[in-house]
Amino acid sequence: MFLSAADDRYIIGGDLNVTCFDAERRNFNGLAGDSALLSSLISDRELVDLPIKGKAFTWSNNRPSPCLARLDRILISLPTSVVLPLASVMGGEKRLSYHNALIFESRIHVVHKNKPFRLEHAWFSYSGFCGIISASWNASRFSNSASSEWILRWRKLRKLIPQWASSFKKEYSTKRLLLEREVDGFAMGLNGMFRDEKKNSQAIPDETQV
Repeated sequence: MFLSAADDRYIIGGDLNVTCFDAERRNFNGLAGDSALLSSLISDRELVDLPIKGKAFTWSNNRPSPCLARLDRILISLPTSVVLPLASVMGGEKRLSYHNALIFESRIHVVHKNKPFRLEHAWFSYSGFCGIISASWNASRFSNSASSEWILRWRKLRKLIPQWASSFKKEYSTKRLLLEREVDGFAMGLNGMFRDEKKNSQAIPDETQV
């Protein structure tokens, strides 16, 4: 399959008959020599290797001790990933083939029920924010090309940051409420002091009138 809307926007997918990594095959030793070639192609062309949801392997020989491999994949160029940032691949069922079907979802028309992603500059001044980002980024490890790795890590951060922001806002609101109560209490105390001083000043007789 080859789709192109422009020279730098394209989608390549189907049975490539080769795996990229050891984790993509089980009881399967064939075609391993071409793995470096495919990995190099993905890296050199800056292709995004979309992970397949629900399937670790896409091919099986259907034997009691089956050979399993991910021989099928969908690759998109970086400009395409910008146009289709929510593109994803689902693993389908096997019908008449040893291969699972791949279902590509472009999700161009999306109804945003939630607020769009937003990054507040002030968050970077919070002592724990950068540590959370660094920990998430370094903890993520995907078996993909460098460009795919970057995009998948960023997608994970896009989910993590709003969760952190929601928790931070709740914490901030609680602290603000407590501070406002302290300020109100302090103000009430000052008002009481002023009233007492006023009463005391009124109770002292004027020596000029004695």
